[in-house]
Amino acid sequence: MKPATSFVVAALLLVSTADQGDWRADGPLQVGGAHVGISLWAPEGHMQSWSGTFGGLSLCVENGRATIVEVAPLGGFPADAFTAWVHTVPAGQARKTRLGSVLGAPPKFDEEYAAGAADFGVFTEPSGHSVDRPCAPDPGDEWDDVEIVVSVATDRDGASLPGVVVVYDVAGRRFREHVPGTMIVCGDTTPPQHCRGLARWR
Repeated sequence: MKPATSFVVAALLLVSTADQGDWRADGPLQVGGAHVGISLWAPEGHMQSWSGTFGGLSLCVENGRATIVEVAPLGGFPADAFTAWVHTVPAGQARKTRLGSVLGAPPKFDEEYAAGAADFGVFTEPSGHSVDRPCAPDPGDEWDDVEIVVSVATDRDGASLPGVVVVYDVAGRRFREHVPGTMIVCGDTTPPQHCRGLARWR
C-alpha cells in the first residue's frame, strides 16, 4: 500500500506528537497482553482491500485514574492504515470477551467478510477515555472489561504493525507506555515466518 503524501505527513505528525514533551514511563496505567507474531489472513475474494483488527491490550491502573491522550503506532506505521479504539464490555454482560484477532474493523464490523459486532461490546475513540479499573480489584467487585484494539487496513501487499504507544495523563502529568508486539495482516510483502507466501483465506 502506497499512501498519498498527505497521509505520510499525517503519520509523521502522529508519531512526533507521541514522542514530544517531558514524558514519563513509570505511570500507573498498565497495558497487558501484547501480541507477538499474531497474523490474520486475507478473506477470500477481498485481498485487494480489507482490514483486520487485533485486541487483547487490556487496560487497568495501579491507582487513581488515567486519561488517554492518544494511541499511536510504533515504527512510523502509516496513519491512514491504522485506527485505534477502546473496546468496553460492561460489567455483568453475559458475554465478556476480548477480541483476539478478527476480520473487519470497528465499530460496526459491517464488511461483508466480517462476523459482525453483535457480541463485541462498545467501541469509542481513545482520546479522552478515562481508565479507573484497578489492576488488583477487591474480591467480588465488578468492573467493565476494557482493552485497546487496533485496526489495520491493507491491500494485496499486507502490513506489519510493530506495536503501539499509549500516551496518557494523570493529574496533569503526561506519561507514555510503549507496547511492542507484532500484528500482521498477511500479504505479498509480510514476513514469511508468519505468513506462508501469498495471504489466503483460512
